Amino acid sequence: MRAGWDMAVKDHSLDDKIIHAAWDEFLEHGFVAASMHKIADRAGVTTGALYTRYKNKDALFGSLLRELFSAIQACSEPVAQKYYEAEESGSAADFLTAMEFEEQMYLNLLFEHYEACVLLFCRSHGSSAEESLSAMISYKVTATVDFLEKTAAHPVNREAVRLLMEANFHIYRKIIEAGYGKTEAVSCMKGVQPFLHAGWKELYEQLHPTIE
Repeated sequence: MRAGWDMAVKDHSLDDKIIHAAWDEFLEHGFVAASMHKIADRAGVTTGALYTRYKNKDALFGSLLRELFSAIQACSEPVAQKYYEAEESGSAADFLTAMEFEEQMYLNLLFEHYEACVLLFCRSHGSSAEESLSAMISYKVTATVDFLEKTAAHPVNREAVRLLMEANFHIYRKIIEAGYGKTEAVSCMKGVQPFLHAGWKELYEQLHPTIE
């Protein structure tokens, strides 16, 4: 048991009730409109029971996303390996293959952690998780620019990279908002991938004019 928890916290039977109530409240109302009082009411506990476990509403919201962020982090190594292979070959086709591999991993994550993705992409406005999502996109932009600059014949247009990257994340968000099942979402992704890949391929080949 964590240091500082009082006797009431020893009643761990309340933990699951609070977590389930938090999921329901945040999914229904989003971070800003959700209420700690309403979460307590849903769980049948006092607000004191919430604040004993979580510093504030943001901490409770973030706790629901911890597993998702850990899963995203776990994907980073195999994705990086694919991009390393593309860097070694200098092939636009291998670059697109690495991107497709990354897209598929994110799509799998989306459905393995569906409700958490709903919270992150559609219900996190005003929370530190929203800031984390923005930071993640910014990191991806920087990492992609750094990757392209290693072999580019011309300066990389960072704004173009940012817009293409945001287009990818926008598609994930729209898939969630549409309520697609995995089969339908995969079909949707396959339908839009040629358009996204055409943009990335054009950008890559502009930067590597001598590479076929």
